[in-house]
Amino acid sequence: MSTTEDSGWGHSGPGDESGRVFHLLGRLWLEPPDEALLEEVATWATRWRAADPPAEIDAALKPLAAVDPEDATRLNEAFTRLVRGVLPGSPDPPYESLYRDGALEGPSGAAVRSAYRSAGVDLAPESGELADHLGIECHFVGTLRERGDTADADAFLAEHPSQWVGEFAASVRERDPPPFYRGLLTLTEIALSGEVPA
Repeated sequence: MSTTEDSGWGHSGPGDESGRVFHLLGRLWLEPPDEALLEEVATWATRWRAADPPAEIDAALKPLAAVDPEDATRLNEAFTRLVRGVLPGSPDPPYESLYRDGALEGPSGAAVRSAYRSAGVDLAPESGELADHLGIECHFVGTLRERGDTADADAFLAEHPSQWVGEFAASVRERDPPPFYRGLLTLTEIALSGEVPA
């Protein structure tokens, strides 16, 4: 995803710091974790915990801060089982149209693409994901926040991911995710509720 004002995901701009949170959440829902990503997450979560966040955020950050980068193989397997939706018994993968419309590329997916176009955000072709994947939606919110478009970000959160991510999270929790993914689910739900500090 790129914009005329932002050359790529994860680059900070003039907006609030919550944009960085959404970009990292986007990466974690899109990318199978490798050692480098897990080390980055552990460092980031440790710094945030040191800033004494609210108890609910701190509890979600704890397993992210404690993750061992050497657990990448095990967490990669969990990512495949819990996020990709390709194994028997896996939850449906995190696509808005799948949860809201019952099929990929449904009306809610079209509404998401329309929101991106209206904001002047193009999908990066290398992402390989549909526009309504949770990770892409998180990156979009991060981009809006970094640009200072907080009202548009909040409206998108209310109209899109907040409408379906609870169902996805419940489905993942039923499948006994490791602590890292339990923490990620909780942090994602907190972020989507608008409770991530700017």
